[in-house]
Amino acid sequence: MMSNNKVSITMKSLKIFIPILLFCVAASISAQNVNLKLTDPVKNARYDVCSDIRLAAEVTVQTGSVKNVEFYINGKKFKTITKSPYEIMWPAVPDGMYELYAKASDTLGESVATEPILITVGAEKPGNVIINGEFNCALSPWFLDNYVNAVSTCTIVPDLLLTDDSSGVVIEIQNQGDQFWAVQLMQPFKVKAGHTYEATFTAQADEAKNIYLDISKNYDDYSPLFSFNIDVEELDTYGPFTFEPTADDENLMFKFVLGGNTISFYLDAVVVIDKQWTTAEHAAASTELDFKLHQNYPNPFNPQTTISYTLEKSGLAELTIFDTLGRRVTDYSAFQPSGDHGYTWDGRDALGRMCASGLYIYQLRTDQGNQVKKMHLLR
Repeated sequence: MMSNNKVSITMKSLKIFIPILLFCVAASISAQNVNLKLTDPVKNARYDVCSDIRLAAEVTVQTGSVKNVEFYINGKKFKTITKSPYEIMWPAVPDGMYELYAKASDTLGESVATEPILITVGAEKPGNVIINGEFNCALSPWFLDNYVNAVSTCTIVPDLLLTDDSSGVVIEIQNQGDQFWAVQLMQPFKVKAGHTYEATFTAQADEAKNIYLDISKNYDDYSPLFSFNIDVEELDTYGPFTFEPTADDENLMFKFVLGGNTISFYLDAVVVIDKQWTTAEHAAASTELDFKLHQNYPNPFNPQTTISYTLEKSGLAELTIFDTLGRRVTDYSAFQPSGDHGYTWDGRDALGRMCASGLYIYQLRTDQGNQVKKMHLLR
């Protein structure tokens, strides 16, 4: 069951808030002086887990000039861009549902934001509001905290094999601390009043271990709003644990409380389903894509490679290649019938210049969404 092949992950990572589950018709907006459009990604786009995702916006002003464009992910500012092109790569994105929008400001003091859009990374279950529950790519937005003399570490193990997904985390406790709550693995969380949430996870311990699953305030006394006492030992899926908030709260923590002993804890497949997700307003996010982008071949390559894709129905297909800074290298678009298609890239940009060795991102976009993959050019 266990492997010695461990990859240590820094404990303090960027904390990304759980998404507000909203859907909007458009991702562009204009104010009196500022016109702004979020051009990438598109609404309801789906990406493979650990993809590099390009964030891009177009902005114009009637008078003055553009001061900056900010990109927001799940309510938290991700990056500020102060000059054109207003784009950035969001690297190695773990599984989850993410709410994105852009905000532009001009030198006259006016600002405007696009309507939020929702994208999905990985094979997410509709309504799952946990980010990186499979512990892919990195630990974020999870983080491990030690209190009152506790000492513990959290390690991602790519072949932990608690589930078919393979990767998971091991929490090893060297000192249990002075209180049972001294070791906590957590991520930011938010809830909506009147919604019903169901939490499950897959876990195992070296011997019988008593833990708590808490949904706690991230303010005042940090007390739990909901708390479940659980005995973990054998490999199993634990739950569902159901909770129903009576008030909206955007400043909570979803946490595993693991202190009280030094027994190691193995964890994977953390899921929290918002049962209200299945209403009609969210139906679009659970639909299957009508196209498939395949891995290029050969990869790595020199001097050329073929990018293949499959369309389930006829329509406009747009294939774009970017460098790792999000800059457009070259593109191809055509109205194509259903079936298998391919595009051969010769390693040159749109002006015919040879591109340098390195990692490149290719994106296929149709009227339903987009997919991205990576490829390596060797010179």
